[in-house]
Amino acid sequence: MALVNFLVLLLVGLAGAGLNYIVAYFKEQETVSLITYLLGEFHRTLASLSAIISMALGLMQSGNTNIGDPSVFAAMFAAGYALDNALNKGPTV
Repeated sequence: MALVNFLVLLLVGLAGAGLNYIVAYFKEQETVSLITYLLGEFHRTLASLSAIISMALGLMQSGNTNIGDPSVFAAMFAAGYALDNALNKGPTV
């Protein structure tokens, strides 16, 4: 059950990171494809992914894993968005 909760939290965080790319793309801050964004500066993608995993593990450790609670989803989604925005920048073209 804990693994399922962790995976759900991880997916919600990754959805937030995905939304960050979509917003940056439509604001024309990112002009590259999603694959280039993720793999062009892979060390930044890895840092963002590691931070999102750490956030999910932190929620698991604190016991705040009631995946039926909207505030848990909101916190994880916002964390994924903010962490990706801070850490992951696509390659400059």
